[in-house]
Amino acid sequence: FAWYTVYFKPQKACAPGEACELPANQKRNKILLWVVTLLVIGLLGFPYLIGPGSGAAVASTAGSARVEKVTLKVSGMTCSSCALGVEGSLKATEGVLNAKVTLDPPYAVVEYDPQKVTLEELLAVTRKIGYPSEPLKSAPEKQKPQG
Repeated sequence: FAWYTVYFKPQKACAPGEACELPANQKRNKILLWVVTLLVIGLLGFPYLIGPGSGAAVASTAGSARVEKVTLKVSGMTCSSCALGVEGSLKATEGVLNAKVTLDPPYAVVEYDPQKVTLEELLAVTRKIGYPSEPLKSAPEKQKPQG
């Protein structure tokens, strides 16, 4: 519509003193139209220019780091805020790739890079915020209802 208005719409006669009478206004409108058009084309083409897989979510160490997974039994958690606090502290630890903490049962499943953080450091993180933990020897099994 803007292109039609600036370049193709028949010009009506302007009364003396109106803005459409000044050639400077017409030139400014054309320049502004070109700038906005180029900006829109640039923004529409930007995803194609940067290419796929260049986002921050892509891991830079694809396959080079060894990942270990440990399940910790966390003591002292009484509410969902406790679980969120433990999960946040674990995720903030350098070398922890993912952490999921549940209140019932009180477990923390942590995926980490053993070259950056040790199991003892993970235990120290939970102990430091007031919830001591210990690694489970085997994966926790869901209890079957008795009946």
